[in-house]
Amino acid sequence: MKKNTEVKRNRLIYLVTGVALLIFGIYLNIGYLNRGEFPHAIIFIALAINQLAWAYVAPHIFPKDERSKTIREKAMTINYYMVLIVIIVLLYVSEQMNLTAYQALTIVGCFSLLSTAFAMIFFSKRV
Repeated sequence: MKKNTEVKRNRLIYLVTGVALLIFGIYLNIGYLNRGEFPHAIIFIALAINQLAWAYVAPHIFPKDERSKTIREKAMTINYYMVLIVIIVLLYVSEQMNLTAYQALTIVGCFSLLSTAFAMIFFSKRV
């Protein structure tokens, strides 16, 4: 009973922080998007999506059992490959898009956050 309450509390925390970060991220990025510039605070939207994904996957991750360990391991393995793919794609695309180093690192960071969360969701349904 205690673990079920803890999982519900964690899900609520993830949900509240995800919605708050999403509102904050949209507020910070709307000016950049209206001007047609690179949204420098896009990481807040990535963090919001990450928190919302963690709210979904929390019941599968927080019980300390073999299944949650397998989900985490597989998700991290996929994350390494996804970051490598994103870096390789950015190396080819950065010349055509005139990306700065800051913009490229922001994109890599966002994909790193999102690929981990979505891989955990994928493997929570498969394992």
